[in-house]
Amino acid sequence: MNAEDILINYYRDTADKYEADHLHENDNHIQAGKLIGSLCSELNCTSILDTGCGTGRNLAYLKKHFPYAR
Repeated sequence: MNAEDILINYYRDTADKYEADHLHENDNHIQAGKLIGSLCSELNCTSILDTGCGTGRNLAYLKKHFPYAR
């Protein structure tokens, strides 16, 4: 099995539990979301672009705290 197959199998087998296994309250992802949220507040952002990196967890956080943003 090559490296690509190993990665494909890993993510296929763990995708449904990825966040439970890797993300925890107040982890780096949460801290990054809070930092981005602070910047959005300071800059009065009305739109936010998610570049499609990760699980979308920060997008859900931003949507909750900035419901008016596009």
